[in-house]
Amino acid sequence: MTTLWRLSAYDTLDGIGGLYADGRWHSQGVRIVYTAESAAGALLELRVHLEVDEEDLPDRYQLLEIALPPGLTIESLDPATLPKDWAHRPDVSAEFGMTWLAAQRSPALRVPSAILPATWNVLLNPAHPAMGGVRVVRKLPLELDRRLFR
Repeated sequence: MTTLWRLSAYDTLDGIGGLYADGRWHSQGVRIVYTAESAAGALLELRVHLEVDEEDLPDRYQLLEIALPPGLTIESLDPATLPKDWAHRPDVSAEFGMTWLAAQRSPALRVPSAILPATWNVLLNPAHPAMGGVRVVRKLPLELDRRLFR
């Protein structure tokens, strides 16, 4: 079983957030779920997008442990196929992600983090028929070290 991590105010994997805002790997209007291969990676992705002080962080954020069933296909993006400056061009990664979503090739896509390319994230396509076995298996309260907000 593969384990993924997500920091979110919601414990669902319906990807509804993608309907309301653009993301690194998608354009607004599609369902998509962003996860990370490690809890630290999930925190890094959340922290870089937060423009709040610790006391302003919503209490409802939680760390979700997500289990993928054995045999679930995880497609992996080879970073060598991306332009050298892809991390500074969200349009490039969004176009790639939108193509992947539309093609329905796989329920999961492993992609490099634009923040720290040695770290990997995994995109989930809630519309893919194989997503039925993907589950949140544990919810942990988000307790952050104050040093993250210096």
